[in-house]
Amino acid sequence: MFSKYKHGGGYRQAALKEGINWKLATDYSTSINWKATEFYPEHLIYLHQESIEYPDANYTELTELIGETYNLSPESFLLTHGANEAISSLFHMFLLQDYKDKQVVLVGSTYSEYNKYTDLNGFDSVKLSFEDFNSKLSSLKDKIIVIVNPNTPFGFYFDLRHHVEKLLSQGSIVVIDESFIDFTEKPSVADIIHPNLYIIKSLTKFYGSAGARLGLVISSNPLLKSFLSVLLPPWNISAYDNWFYKTMLIHYNKIRKATLEWVNEINSEIDKILKGSKNVLYFPESVTSYRTLEISEKFLIENNIEDFRKFFLKEYNVYIRPTADFFGCSKNSFRVGLRLPQENIPLLKAIKDIG
Repeated sequence: MFSKYKHGGGYRQAALKEGINWKLATDYSTSINWKATEFYPEHLIYLHQESIEYPDANYTELTELIGETYNLSPESFLLTHGANEAISSLFHMFLLQDYKDKQVVLVGSTYSEYNKYTDLNGFDSVKLSFEDFNSKLSSLKDKIIVIVNPNTPFGFYFDLRHHVEKLLSQGSIVVIDESFIDFTEKPSVADIIHPNLYIIKSLTKFYGSAGARLGLVISSNPLLKSFLSVLLPPWNISAYDNWFYKTMLIHYNKIRKATLEWVNEINSEIDKILKGSKNVLYFPESVTSYRTLEISEKFLIENNIEDFRKFFLKEYNVYIRPTADFFGCSKNSFRVGLRLPQENIPLLKAIKDIG
């Protein structure tokens, strides 16, 4: 029953299944910051003996560094084992706080974990396009509103300040996922102080570290420290993850500057090619490093292609993430997480060949 909650990744297994050397395949199914890899602490040595002892349960040094980096007070956020733990714990708290009668409104396409934990906790939910959300804004009272901004899989950004303030004034709980905001120069809503506003942030994405998990729940609600913190397991951040992020956070400004330049460069490059394509449709509004594309039905029929993910993998060693399971996406759509310029060559060649 849980197979409908899908994610990117798994390119090695997919390649091996098709009899392809996975080392020759390029994974475009994930949306992490490849530019951040240039700032990895390869010159440093992780002292493995640090793993012998329990880490500081409060992660004091890491918490202080995050607070300084993102201009947050230590009382206003919790560390989680990636954004997934932030989402699961937050919806568990909503359930235990007797918010079960509140309908969850998922606005636009959202990360699949929001759908999963809405379902697992038994909440009634409805999905609204952003256009419908705008038109119904005044009627969304006493709800739990979830918006991913920039959203996934499209990478669209919405100016939400007015919407958030309006929803909060109407008694709704608002959850904004800003995991990709640092890929952009767009403003955050994390500076809005209200007990019913929760910001989710995945540091995993920005620091290019899917294997080193760290997320944040940001809120001025006293329940953050008095209740939600109790739901989290002790020592939920590993000693290695703690060390890794402390070495990366000090480079935040340099990483962000390099990231903004990289996102602009790779989007400009792929837009030039996509503009001339008849068989690959695209949405130019993405402000992030990932894009949603759509392969034409005519091309698939004419070339007898039943599974376009296998087609990309077998013909071009390109692994993509189909997005038919996302709200608002067609059956022929797919996401590509763009990489460093030289690493995008296989994908760009595939798009050119498809024409």
